[in-house]
Amino acid sequence: MRVIPDQKPRFCIAIEEGDAWLLGDLPAVRRAYPNARDEVLNSYINDSICGTWEVLADAVYRGGAKELSRNGWHVIGTEESRWAEAISTGMGVGNNASPGFFGKIRSSRNPRNARRVVSGKSHMKVTMLKQLLFLVPAALFAQTPAPPTAADHQALIALMRDAALNYADRLQDFLCTQFTTRTVDTSGTGNRWKLLETQELELGYITHNEHYRLLKVNGKDRDPAKKIKKGYWNPGGEFGSSLLYIFAPKVAAEFEWDHEESAAGTRSCVFRYRVPVATSSYVIQADLDHVRMAHHGFVTADCETGAVMRIQMETEPASVKRVGRDYAIGMTLDLQYRQAAIGGKGYLLPQWATETGIFGKTLTKVEIQFRDYRKYDSSSNILFDDGSVMSN
Repeated sequence: MRVIPDQKPRFCIAIEEGDAWLLGDLPAVRRAYPNARDEVLNSYINDSICGTWEVLADAVYRGGAKELSRNGWHVIGTEESRWAEAISTGMGVGNNASPGFFGKIRSSRNPRNARRVVSGKSHMKVTMLKQLLFLVPAALFAQTPAPPTAADHQALIALMRDAALNYADRLQDFLCTQFTTRTVDTSGTGNRWKLLETQELELGYITHNEHYRLLKVNGKDRDPAKKIKKGYWNPGGEFGSSLLYIFAPKVAAEFEWDHEESAAGTRSCVFRYRVPVATSSYVIQADLDHVRMAHHGFVTADCETGAVMRIQMETEPASVKRVGRDYAIGMTLDLQYRQAAIGGKGYLLPQWATETGIFGKTLTKVEIQFRDYRKYDSSSNILFDDGSVMSN
């Protein structure tokens, strides 16, 4: 390891140790990655001499460290940066089991004087260092602000509900590219995933409705629909429906304060929620069965505006009968929003989602990325898979 020339650092962090800090807060890892492999996380010994990024990759990356290594160090660095951003925002200073976590933080009286450390083989972005360095000083060196009151919570929930109910009306017509990867595990363990297919779609959000045009399957554009395997979970509703499942007044969701997070200068408030089956509007269709589902999870929102930044949703146990036997059905969803520019204006839009459908022992995981948001040109005529969207 070497330091940038002509700079005298007061605070240095080894990249390897940064991963150990993330692994030191397993609840934060599981909140960021609900499908993380428990057998990997539970076998990790804090601050042990091992390849910590490899351990983290084996826990949260499809195919593990072996698959990630094939892509080169620049891709590894990009993934580490994503892990740091996702995990560190949910870390609690007092929850970290890594002995080195507090040792390094307390060794620096002024973390802002830290200098960037450059490793010869790792290209992890500064995001991880930034998240970890500035998560802790506020708790260790600053005066703790007064905790929010129950009235504050109710006021924020009202803001969240207003933002959610008006979300669709505030969006302008746009197009984006959706990349979807579907995998299946028929063992029911969540450890034996096999690829079904990859999909590339053009998604149009026009007059408050979602339209899709399938472009490629497995990287090929010839007869793509014929290459999609039938009988497995299909996602949908990322642009508003998911918000209504929780915030529509008729579903009568119950909210409970959980904690506050801070990242990149933005305060995020996290609430636990639950929607009972009696008032739920979320329905799973399994063949001819339509089953209304109770669900619970977490909602993360901007503490100032109430804008929802993340939804983590899990249905409660339910089943359908097939040939005299009960088959469990259910779904988990992790959906994250980020600011994106369309036509020179900023909008809060889905960036990625992971959705897992359950039918008996068959698990179907759908991983989605939304890219290249752009303004819809009403003078054009695009033929989507559900019919033509005509120009105005």
